[in-house]
Amino acid sequence: MSEKMLVTQELREKLNNEYNERIRFCDMKNSQLRSTAESMRLSILGRDTKAKDDKPLGVVDAYAKGNTT
Repeated sequence: MSEKMLVTQELREKLNNEYNERIRFCDMKNSQLRSTAESMRLSILGRDTKAKDDKPLGVVDAYAKGNTT
């Protein structure tokens, strides 16, 4: 394999690894955001746990939508 091909392959791998790391980071942050939004919703409703028939609150949905990456 030529030196140019090796450099190209190494660059491709590096970019792919960085991309995957950023995707994992965004997934983690989105998960934290969903948890925070659920806690906010329960706090607004004055409860500690989710009930079977709970409906989403618009303000919490707007918060989650506006902060999701």
